[in-house]
Parts: sequence; structure tokens; C-alpha cells
Amino acid sequence: MVNREEIELSHFLEIYREETHLAVADHPLRIIDETLDSVIRVDTRLLQMALIQMLDNASKYARPLSPITLRVAAINSDVVFSVENEGSSIPAEDRLRVFERFYRSPGSQHKAPGTGIGLSVTKRIADAHCGRVWVECYLKERTTFFFALPLAWKEV
Repeated sequence: MVNREEIELSHFLEIYREETHLAVADHPLRIIDETLDSVIRVDTRLLQMALIQMLDNASKYARPLSPITLRVAAINSDVVFSVENEGSSIPAEDRLRVFERFYRSPGSQHKAPGTGIGLSVTKRIADAHCGRVWVECYLKERTTFFFALPLAWKEV
């Protein structure tokens, strides 16, 4: 069940800062808040779960001790969470499939432990909030996962 409440994103990020740092294990985590006091209507428990899944995934596939960046930005009518790591790239043909339950890219099974469920959970949470997920890879060295949700507008 989705229990939505209106939250200010900067407040949400402050509350869950410690949990997000724990999710990346030995990687330094940089959090960039570009939301400008944006507000969303979201189930905070599910949002936290989605972000933890994305951060955990980034930490599993990142080069050892490399930085991970969590960026939150208000873009048009969405708030976009992005998690970027340095390390292995996802082949273009697998970029949609990584959000399927139990799917793991060929060769990734030996790079990191897991069941292939985490990103599918993230996708289901986005779907439950009328949002979307996607992944982009750059130069086979950087991978960024995106999680976008509609903004809730403050009444003036």
C-alpha cells in the first residue's frame, strides 16, 4: 500500500542522510541537493527503499573506494534522483532489462553478490508513484541510474 504524504526534499535528504551513507559501504558518498525547496507527494518509506537499492547497486559495481554521487534535482515537473558510480558499464542491450526481476547482465553474476531483485523493486516503486527509471552509461567508466517522480506544487 502506498501511503503518500507531502514532503520537502531537502528535509527528507537530511533525515535519511545516515542511511544513505551506510548503503554505499566503503565508498565516499557525495550528496548534491538541487531541489530548491521542492515538494513531492510520496511514500517516504518506499522512496527511502528505492534510493537504498540504487545506492547498494552502485556500491556493488563501483571500482573499490571510488566515489558515488547521489544528486537530487527539480527538473521541469519532476524531481530526479540520480546515483552515479565509477566502474563497470552496462551494455546498451541490457539497460532496460536490468529493471526486470531476477535479471542480471551476463558477466555481472561474478562481479557482485545479489539476486537481481533490487532494481526491479526500484522500478515498481517508481511505477506506484507515476514515475520512471532509466540508466545511462558514459565511456564504459561511469554509470548513472535515474529515478524520477512528479513534483507536488506548493500552494501560494
